[in-house]
Amino acid sequence: MDKKTIASIFIATFVAIITYQNDYSAFNQIRTREQSIFNYYQSIYLNTPSPKKVAIGYNTNLDLIISGKTLLRTLGLQDNSRGTDRRVDDVMSVASLDDLLDLYVNYFEQGSAVERFIDDVSVCDAIMDAALSLREKNLYVGGNAGLMARELVSMGSQVVLAGPVGPRLAEQFQQDGDNLQLVKLDDKDEIHLIMEYGANEKFGKYVSPRANRVIVHCDVSNAKISAMDEFNSKIKKHEPDTIILAGLHLLESEGKDVRKKQLDKVLSFISNDIDRTITKVHFELASVSDLLFLKDLGTVISKSDSLGLNEQELGYLYFSIMDEDPVGNTQGKRKIKSEFKDPTVDNVIEAIGYLMTKLDDKLTKVHYHSLKFHMIATRADNTGVWEDPVRSLVAGAYIASAKSCMVDQNSDIPSLFDVRLDERLYKDANRFGVQEFTHRIVKNGIVYDIAPVLVCKNPLKTVGLGDAISSVGIFYS
Repeated sequence: MDKKTIASIFIATFVAIITYQNDYSAFNQIRTREQSIFNYYQSIYLNTPSPKKVAIGYNTNLDLIISGKTLLRTLGLQDNSRGTDRRVDDVMSVASLDDLLDLYVNYFEQGSAVERFIDDVSVCDAIMDAALSLREKNLYVGGNAGLMARELVSMGSQVVLAGPVGPRLAEQFQQDGDNLQLVKLDDKDEIHLIMEYGANEKFGKYVSPRANRVIVHCDVSNAKISAMDEFNSKIKKHEPDTIILAGLHLLESEGKDVRKKQLDKVLSFISNDIDRTITKVHFELASVSDLLFLKDLGTVISKSDSLGLNEQELGYLYFSIMDEDPVGNTQGKRKIKSEFKDPTVDNVIEAIGYLMTKLDDKLTKVHYHSLKFHMIATRADNTGVWEDPVRSLVAGAYIASAKSCMVDQNSDIPSLFDVRLDERLYKDANRFGVQEFTHRIVKNGIVYDIAPVLVCKNPLKTVGLGDAISSVGIFYS
């Protein structure tokens, strides 16, 4: 072997060693980054504040959790069974099995969550019977109010919960002990069907970009907000630190007269019947397809102290308040749907800033959550109203990650999570110090605190994460 060949081998070997060392160093930097973020977030979460007195209404139910793909196949529905008849526009309610398939495929393809009412009783029975026949299924406490109550009780809060509670649901709540007081007991359990799908799951020719779920139900008790009167009268004597309004989105399936009557009751209750110097009001938003109804919900949101919502809910609320004709402006609706499928930090700041400017100045906090980042916006001139927005933000981001991956003390954090940062906000994802875990932007009198999320690579849980995030955010505020 001549000297030239030996030299070439030496140089190639040297380059390979340096490349390996650089790659290994970068890999370790990423592992260190994710472990560091987790440790910091966990340290904030474990520094628990004093328990609160909380009252929550108005929706509770049993969640029946199954594989969406398995259910559709059990019903004889395939991804290609609709052919050219498939509806690519939004399915506002489910009146047939074809509607269920179209709804599922539309949101499966986007990787988005959605909740819709089943209009037809026979269709509902067929879907629920098929779901209950599946071997792999789970029944859990459900409903935004029910899930938030359970989360707050687990942190030591005293909670009064109003929502229809049937026998099986009451049995589930027994394990929450004396810190949970139920307002309304019923003879029947309302069931919501959670059709889950995983990240990169295949359904025929479609692939889901992330894990999420499609929710359908034919729940009449919660849709009519049947627990409202009992709750409102009881809370006058309870004097809670916080009242959480959840489940009002279910009024969407009711007529205009019922909607107006119930929303007027809520407005009167939070405006006249409670001492707002003692009690804060939080509004928890959920999926709504009727943009005019969403505009009506804005009247209650504007009289609340804080609001919790995700990216899809923010996009539609922003559009419904901003646009004079949100129903007729189909082009604008498509634009919002596209922008808020995976919104940037700038998109979110623009939308929240508009809402906090346009709505009543009673709304002093918005807690936004999405897969990649969370944000809490507070009014700069309301210093002291909310004790520590950053603590709430970080605790909420922690619980989202911990629950989605079901973290325990033996979990290898770097292998479970990755961080997907907005490059315009974080220029170098590998350079993290304690001061860089959260980022603050002040714009037009509003303070925006932002935290990256440790995204679970293979989520074991998607249901109720938004409710857990908002519950923790309220508890730590």
